[in-house]
Amino acid sequence: MPPPEEIVKEMLLYLLDPKDTDRAFVKFDPSDDVAMLINNLGGLSNLELEALTNIVETQLKNDWNLAPKRIYVGTFETSLNGPGFSVTLGNLSSIARGLNMTSAEIFELLDAPTTAPAWPKNGYGNIEKRQELNVAKGEETETQSEGPIRESFLHTFRPHNWRTFQYFPQIFSESKLTPPTSVQPPDPP
Repeated sequence: MPPPEEIVKEMLLYLLDPKDTDRAFVKFDPSDDVAMLINNLGGLSNLELEALTNIVETQLKNDWNLAPKRIYVGTFETSLNGPGFSVTLGNLSSIARGLNMTSAEIFELLDAPTTAPAWPKNGYGNIEKRQELNVAKGEETETQSEGPIRESFLHTFRPHNWRTFQYFPQIFSESKLTPPTSVQPPDPP
């Protein structure tokens, strides 16, 4: 199986390559307001899903010059606990133009309260609002999402699988969190 970075690179090529006449239905420009949805087909752990989200977000920024303004991550539509994921990108600027609305109005609709059971209420949400709060607190404002991994959670987490533990350095370097000192590696296979 290829590494996740290669899989994501190919997925984004299918989504964004304007030369692909079979799939290039939606055009994206760096100035567009973009929403990103990462769907867990049911068989991925939260840790794996967070790592994939970071990979997708990084490749969108580095390879396509796109920075999603909303990121939704979760289990929206499953495939009987299939070990996979999907990536969906929405060009909210284009949607707003087509509906004779502003992007802000579309964001309001996405941010509106809902009782839909699968719609996420996670730590990604409104990225600009989170950055404004960080500036007010005097914290860094880089666009990298902290995601659902929180410092308070990390010190109680112990990986039970050697394969997961191997990815800790990458996960922590991308999330800019300090790995917990209490986590010890399990015995290798």
